[in-house]
Amino acid sequence: MKNFKIISIVLSVLFFSACATTSTIIKRSDLYEHLEEYLPENLDSNKEDNLISAFKHLRISHDDIEGITWINPKPYFYMNQIHIYFGLKKGLTSPWLRLNIRYVGISWLFINEYIIKTDQHTYRIKPKSFEVERKVRSDYPVPKGSSWVYVEEIYDCLAESHIEMIDDIITSKNVKMRYSGESYRDWIVSYKEKKRLADVLAAYKILRNIYDNKEYSLNYPSK
Repeated sequence: MKNFKIISIVLSVLFFSACATTSTIIKRSDLYEHLEEYLPENLDSNKEDNLISAFKHLRISHDDIEGITWINPKPYFYMNQIHIYFGLKKGLTSPWLRLNIRYVGISWLFINEYIIKTDQHTYRIKPKSFEVERKVRSDYPVPKGSSWVYVEEIYDCLAESHIEMIDDIITSKNVKMRYSGESYRDWIVSYKEKKRLADVLAAYKILRNIYDNKEYSLNYPSK
């Protein structure tokens, strides 16, 4: 179990490091100055304060090649996880939200369905086969003397249609997820994962409020 936890931490560090190789991390002290180009002039001071507060728990990077600013949760040191993130690009009318579900293991599942059970509802997400990215990760560390090779299956999609589900995950006490394919794995969504979902979704909703002047309810998990 100890080796598994250590491997999980290393894998997560590698995953987030790889995502950041072509991007510049935005320092918190430079955050508002960077975001200003995406915001309307003469922004109400209360909305400005809410925005800065919402972004303090997040990881902001800028892709200089595509001209996109990505807002992600801070790294969570575990292999299997569900998280959301969103992008901003100058000239577009609003941010766009994405959902990312990741499985890492020592055997392929060939996932064709994600089943998420909250306190009150069951959700089913059925990606097309080409929408799930599959990789053999020979660069991932394994216990000494082991012949393991890690494999990774990642589903990444636009998340606007899943916001109701994400809010339900955040506010539910018990959330279970099944990666289902030729075989399956079950996963309990932790409080930390719910908190990461809530932090990103709150920032996204606050930005959407600035763009379209519509109020959105903000939800947070309870322990």
